[in-house]
Amino acid sequence: MRKKISYLFIFFVLITMIGCGVAANRSSESSYKVAVLSKNQVNSQKDPVLFATQNEESYTGTLEEIDEIENIYLSINDVIVELKYQFIHPEKALDAISQSCENILSEIQRVYSLEPLSENNWSTYKKTMWDYLDKEEKPQWYNSQNEEFGRLAGFFDIYENAYDNNQVIDIAQNADSVEELLTETDFVSVLPFFKEQFCEKLAQTVNKTAEDFNLTF
Repeated sequence: MRKKISYLFIFFVLITMIGCGVAANRSSESSYKVAVLSKNQVNSQKDPVLFATQNEESYTGTLEEIDEIENIYLSINDVIVELKYQFIHPEKALDAISQSCENILSEIQRVYSLEPLSENNWSTYKKTMWDYLDKEEKPQWYNSQNEEFGRLAGFFDIYENAYDNNQVIDIAQNADSVEELLTETDFVSVLPFFKEQFCEKLAQTVNKTAEDFNLTF
């Protein structure tokens, strides 16, 4: 009878230990928090751990008339890093730049037999607008000093930022832990600002340092 009681006691102890282990793992998983924040959300926080530029970026031409440009921020375990500036309404921005830079875009479209500028071919337009500068047969007005050329080049730089930001955000959201995230080479390489300081602070949230992850910047 005593042996039976002893076996039952050991059984309950093992179950309790397993349960505690599961709870610990769940606790560890829940400590990994990812959020995308607006500038207003960041400013509303009290003493945020923030890595961000201090000066507004200067935009080529009149891009703010094309569409509003916003700052977005990635927060991981309450450590926040500023991502790249991007248009708030990308589709609206594409329509606006198509009208604002009609001469440049029409010339590129004609020479390279392209469809009208869209989200599907903007990267082709970005490449060919620079390639065409080296063509002897281009019209004299087509040059890097042209107002439309400068505005379009600035537009593509900002428009492309959304793709880079989405890549960083997707990697962070699909990781299960800080440890996993900081071993993702693509994540570290695409981070735009203060990547070294941000990753170091992020590693500290799991009681490690950037050196523990062999990070190179």
